Amino acid sequence: MEDVSQGLRSVAQQESLRTDYMGGPSASAGKTHVVLRTSPGSAVTMVKCAKACAISFSIGVVVGFMLRKRFRRWIAKKLKRLKDD
Repeated sequence: MEDVSQGLRSVAQQESLRTDYMGGPSASAGKTHVVLRTSPGSAVTMVKCAKACAISFSIGVVVGFMLRKRFRRWIAKKLKRLKDD
């Protein structure tokens, strides 16, 4: 876990030292914080990451509730069979 945090710190430091394609420092641009540059002219921003995280979390909650209901029904059937035997 420490390796990941150290890696992120080093990437952040390298990114702050680089300049963006328009010639200014990318870290002090202020409008969007670039997390990862994918190709010239496109980048992954904090907003995109936040949206992806929110969508993934929402899907996980829905799937979790669906699986919980199915699991409870399955356990109820198994317990009912055990009780009948």
